[in-house]
Amino acid sequence: MLKLPSGFTMISISDQGVLSDRVKAAIKTALAMVLAYGVALSMNWDNADWAAFSVAFCTLSTVGESLNKGLLRLCGTFLGILATITLIALFPQDRWLFLIFMSIFTGFCTYMMAGTSRWYFWYVAGFSVPLLALAGGSNPLNDFQTVITRFEETALGVVSYSLVWLLIWPTSSREALENAVRQFVAGQRQLAAHDLTPTIGETRDAGPDALRQQATQTLAHLGGLLDGAEVSSYEVWEARHAWRSLIHQLLQLSSTFERLRQSSTKQFNRELLIPGLPKFAAELDRRFSEIGCMLEGHLPDHGPSSVPLNVEESIGSLSPFHRAALLLYRSQLQEIDKLTRDLFETVADIRNFSRAKVGPVYERVSLLSSALDPERLASVARWFTGLWLAWFIALYVPDIPDTVEFIVLTNTLSMALCVMPQVPMVRVFLPVAFGIALGGAIYVLVMPHLTSFVGLAVVIFGAVFLICYLFHRPTQAAGKAAALGLFVMTLGVTNEQTYNFLNVVNLAVVFPLIFAVLAVATHFPISFRAERVFLRLLGRFFGACTYLASTLQWDPTSRPTWWQRLRRAWHLGDLARVPGKLAIWGSALPAAALGHSTTKPVLALVESLQALAYRMQDLIETRAREQSQVLARELLSQLREWRLGLQHIFGNLSQHPEAADFGDFRARLDTMLEQLEAQIEKAVADADRAGISIPESENSIRLLGAFRGLSEELVNFAKQSGEIDWACLREARF
Repeated sequence: MLKLPSGFTMISISDQGVLSDRVKAAIKTALAMVLAYGVALSMNWDNADWAAFSVAFCTLSTVGESLNKGLLRLCGTFLGILATITLIALFPQDRWLFLIFMSIFTGFCTYMMAGTSRWYFWYVAGFSVPLLALAGGSNPLNDFQTVITRFEETALGVVSYSLVWLLIWPTSSREALENAVRQFVAGQRQLAAHDLTPTIGETRDAGPDALRQQATQTLAHLGGLLDGAEVSSYEVWEARHAWRSLIHQLLQLSSTFERLRQSSTKQFNRELLIPGLPKFAAELDRRFSEIGCMLEGHLPDHGPSSVPLNVEESIGSLSPFHRAALLLYRSQLQEIDKLTRDLFETVADIRNFSRAKVGPVYERVSLLSSALDPERLASVARWFTGLWLAWFIALYVPDIPDTVEFIVLTNTLSMALCVMPQVPMVRVFLPVAFGIALGGAIYVLVMPHLTSFVGLAVVIFGAVFLICYLFHRPTQAAGKAAALGLFVMTLGVTNEQTYNFLNVVNLAVVFPLIFAVLAVATHFPISFRAERVFLRLLGRFFGACTYLASTLQWDPTSRPTWWQRLRRAWHLGDLARVPGKLAIWGSALPAAALGHSTTKPVLALVESLQALAYRMQDLIETRAREQSQVLARELLSQLREWRLGLQHIFGNLSQHPEAADFGDFRARLDTMLEQLEAQIEKAVADADRAGISIPESENSIRLLGAFRGLSEELVNFAKQSGEIDWACLREARF
């Protein structure tokens, strides 16, 4: 009996005899591949495999996503063609200048990939230049014909799979987008019922942790789904601004709910101090229900209602820190109230249930923090090392087989690893080896016995179906593309087919050399081992916290200098991005680096860092508000001591994150709170007698609460840090 590898299952047919989505996708991809080959061979075009490559690399789960990726590939190919022709015209006889300027262009494309959701455009433009420049051979007169053929066959591949995916079992990108949004809204409704009050009788299909994980995964895919739906659906294109606003609002809502969940309000009865909370929770539940109904195409019964979130006078009996926590909690509820109102109006606009039109959202992004992201620059350094090492090997090491494939594939895989730097090399190697082995076996054992295209089409269909069926999961998308690409390359189908066993052997010999080059680039000049990157990102995070803590001494009434604003924006960008990157790299840590620990405490540590980032952001925002001068004078020395203590701790953790001592942090925080409690009460009483405005007093109390919240999360990090095997994580391994 044939035994499949772990994770693979036999073809599944439902009880009703209907093909599964997995089988349908494999059939459609195989048909598109056969169609691309058939048209290219009938037109007697050279390099028919270029059309097949477009099918292999652009096939996704929905029609719109595939069309969008195909258009990006077509546009990227066009830009690569222009760059190739320009470089050949400028440097026809100067090898080194040609290589240098080609590297500059490809490096720019590699750099741009990390800054946009349409990274595939830059990826195709970058790998097309070496491919087209070398495919023409030593005679530059062939280059123009080569680039024209490349563009024609890329367009043929895009048209082939577009026709197949549109006509056979079409999967609507619009439906996929709407289903994903409905799923997210339903998840947020259940989270609201769980986090706000037990009075909501909403049925919970999953636990809160599973719901939050599901929401994160859904948000990560919404942008790509919308890009595809805009291409395939006129209705989505007409309402594209509203859809973009909707995704932005969902991101903000998810972040605000996470902040609310991590707020320090468990020490007192929130429903008692905010009497309107149960009614607000019920109103929130109704809004989510109405939004879900509108997404399904039903008119809402009525719009959002106002629910006051007043606090009881008994709030004065709380300690200043608990009072600050309650005020922050209420402000987060008010933010959720605003976001859900905006969400309701946006969905109503999308469904044409409202005359109000939602305009485009222009999110403010710090260009400096994104442009100078060290990990983004490190990825470019990794690509540069791999490409130029391949160049030198090809130029100075004699008898390297398939030199052109060696350089082109090294460049292509190096650029791909910049998009997914956390992917282990073995996960890329196995699909590549499978594609070469399958293609080589068919090339040597089957193709010489074929006498017509019908037989070849059956063989190609079966092989492509097998690859797509085995590598069907979304996490295997890169592996599927690599296996299909190497299968197509190994076959080398042409109208005048010749066979040479050395073609397969040379390709099989070249690939270990390619992976050896990529392995060198993974460790030099910057290490991309998961444990090294994880520690490096931890250092960046606490380095950003150190600088941002130092900005708390700035005078809010005076404008910072240009350089100070840039540095603050840069470090705020690190604060926002690094926890997400740590979660990715933390999941990729090998068992050898975890030691006696597991992935679960690592992800708990990352979650504590995310909470710490939220608290730091809240502290900086609160510090910028108008404060009571009476309270500021009374507590100046204590707050300065607190700030300096935080700076010292952050600075130490940026160098030695394992130095977090839970007992020491807990004792220091408790001592500071004990010293401040009585003095704050006296200062607040003096402020009341001095006639200080209520907003100023509230802002000052919030500032103290923000300090405490940050310190509490620092204590939580120290607690989670104790579960990590730091010695094993830092151990040098090869």
